[in-house]
Parts: sequence; structure tokens; C-alpha cells
Amino acid sequence: DMVVQLGKERMGRRGLSDVGAVVGATKASEGRELRERMPNQVFLVPGYGAQGGTIDDVRQLVRTCARSMGELGVLVNASRSVIFPAASPGKDWKSGVREAAKKFAGELAALRS
Repeated sequence: DMVVQLGKERMGRRGLSDVGAVVGATKASEGRELRERMPNQVFLVPGYGAQGGTIDDVRQLVRTCARSMGELGVLVNASRSVIFPAASPGKDWKSGVREAAKKFAGELAALRS
């Protein structure tokens, strides 16, 4: 409630406040409740990928009124799953990182639908 109050007077053109919250992808059910309480805050979302958070978990944190990617209200972080992807036989580590990053970006792009 304090985050909402602090951000009330700090709204941007897309209807998002510049005062946000950190909401883990691994706690999507709690995140859904937090989104209801903070409909116009940006959520920094750690825990995606290696820590167990999925695109379905992130989908529960997205603003329901969003009309574009810039209005979803989530900034999703995936570090270990991209930097240290599972080894692929016959491929160098750079290829693994590239593929993991493309997979992550593709999954996030699916949030538009």
C-alpha cells in the first residue's frame, strides 16, 4: 500500500508509476495478489529460469490493462539460465548463451498474447 501511495503522483505516459516493487517469479500466487494491490507499479521480477520461475508465473504478474509490451509492468531478470546454460554436445559456450538468450526473449515476447 505504501508503494502505491508513494507512486501515486509519479505516473508516466503509459500509466505506470516510477515507484515499483521487486516481486519474485517463483511466488506467482502471491504476485497475483500484489498486482491487484499495485496495478500501476513496475515489478522487477527475479527468479526466472534457473530459480524455477516460468513464463506462466510471469504472466500472472502482468498488468491486465496492458495494450502493449511497454505497459505490461514487468521487468524480468534471468541470469544463471542465460549465462550458464545446460551444456550442448558439440557446441561452444557462446552458442549456448546465444540460444538461451534467444529462448528467454522468445518466451517474454509471448507475454503480448
